[in-house]
Amino acid sequence: MFAKLPTTLLLTSLALAASALPVESVDLNVLTPDNFETTVANGAWFIEHFSPYCHHCRAFAPTWERLVQHYESLDDPGVHFAQINCAVNGDLCDKHGVTGYPQMTLYKNGEPAERFKGSRDWETLRSFVDQHAMHTPANLKVEYKAPAKLPNENGMVQAVGAAGLDALLGEGPVFVKFYAPWCGHCKKLAPAWTQLAANLRHKLNIAEVNCDVHKDLCKSQSVQGYPSLFFYSGRGGTNIHKTEYTGGRKFEQLNRFAGMAIAPSMLEINAEVDYEQYVKESPVLYLFLHTASDARALELLAQSSHVLLGSPTILTSSNFELRSRFTLPPVYANTPILLSIKDGISYSYTSFFPFRHGTGDDDNSDVLAEWLMRHRLPSVLALTQDTFQDVMNAPHHPLVVLAAVAPAAEAQVRDVMGTTARAWRRLSEEDGLSPMRDVVFAWMDADKWASWMKSMYGIKETDLPAVIVTDHHASSHSSIFIGNKIELDTDAIMGAVKSVLNGQALYKNSENFVERTARRINDLFILLEENIIAHPYRTIFVLISLFFALFIVIKRFIAEDLSFPADFARVQKGDNRLD
Repeated sequence: MFAKLPTTLLLTSLALAASALPVESVDLNVLTPDNFETTVANGAWFIEHFSPYCHHCRAFAPTWERLVQHYESLDDPGVHFAQINCAVNGDLCDKHGVTGYPQMTLYKNGEPAERFKGSRDWETLRSFVDQHAMHTPANLKVEYKAPAKLPNENGMVQAVGAAGLDALLGEGPVFVKFYAPWCGHCKKLAPAWTQLAANLRHKLNIAEVNCDVHKDLCKSQSVQGYPSLFFYSGRGGTNIHKTEYTGGRKFEQLNRFAGMAIAPSMLEINAEVDYEQYVKESPVLYLFLHTASDARALELLAQSSHVLLGSPTILTSSNFELRSRFTLPPVYANTPILLSIKDGISYSYTSFFPFRHGTGDDDNSDVLAEWLMRHRLPSVLALTQDTFQDVMNAPHHPLVVLAAVAPAAEAQVRDVMGTTARAWRRLSEEDGLSPMRDVVFAWMDADKWASWMKSMYGIKETDLPAVIVTDHHASSHSSIFIGNKIELDTDAIMGAVKSVLNGQALYKNSENFVERTARRINDLFILLEENIIAHPYRTIFVLISLFFALFIVIKRFIAEDLSFPADFARVQKGDNRLD
């Protein structure tokens, strides 16, 4: 049949048929709605939205593949690449505002930064990517070599004991689940934990410890309940930082946390406009100002920054013009210095950590890590399940101003708390108030946490919006400072905070009598256990002494109650007795 057709007609028909067939994308990272947000959450990502039926996409494919291969061959490309198949994931492409194919958008830390609108030729694309690359500091050195093997080689949960855990800690960061086989919550978490290990293959070791089998290990890690999730950052020896994960237990939440924890926390910038954009997008960040000769200080910062678990970001810059925008103490005008930047204010810092030129003193690593943890909280934030432990159990024990708010009024309360936080910061800088105590301003969903807020702080629905000042680390556990009702007003809130810091406010305990008694009994037993472990021989001596004393006392009581025939004598009646 084909032999009867003209050759030109046959070739044309075959060409049209071929052009109608869909083509698969090259072997690249193709994202879906399930993993898009978690994948692009950290760093710079250049995303191509394409359709396998699109002629322009097929024509562009070799250039895209060359672009990806070029940057993946670099030690520090500064940009990751991925695709989205809009024929399969049309809803995701609609969400991203895709109006034609191929459409490329650059994302930074999960947010769209700029859509590529230039010519799709090699040089234009390279120029665009280089302009937006987020490189790690060029002169940053690490004291250890990269491991010979990638972590989590098989994408599986590793069941470990003490020796196995030590081995994993020697390789790098580890996310560990401490559990008991009979625990219902542990069984419920198991599928998500398995999925997490598969998703983080070649990225992060995922482990689990059976506390019924390894009781001593779980006790040494202060496991208080099941399941307990701990993230160990650092690498072997004393350079290990343990953080308890208290967020949600769904796969998406676990994956988001792990992704942030292992992402590079230090990014090099040079342009002031890039710095200002980061400040605009980040409630808190750190800025390290240095020169090319400060490699040792950079190394110390890199070693200590793992305690942050990827947040907040540390920006590094050797741009002298950027340094000149800050009013620094004269003694630190030309030395490396780390600044804490909050509240969207670009050229004002809340605190600083100084370095000496060319130094990387290991003795300062713990001090620097403590400073990083102390200043990592924003001045104002929403108190949620994910942020509660970070705020209330922060190592620097901040005073917390907490507003309970109904969802409908959240925008108003957020504005008031933000204004108050900035006003308090200005007042503290001008008058030198409260140098020894940080203050965090927060709001909380009173509908979602109604029961907890009523039992903890006595806040009822009729009280909303309600403002309290609480000290979660007071000797009386969680204290609520009282006096006149605090209005949702900047002046009223600042007046209440001043009263607390000046010791003029009264307080009440958030625990009732039964809770306080139970906590004190528990504290007593913990103290007793610690003393027994610390002084075993003294404990044995005290127990033997108590047993001996008890034996003597019991013997005396028994001796007093015993009677013998010799103790009694017959008495003759007298002449004058009637009985």
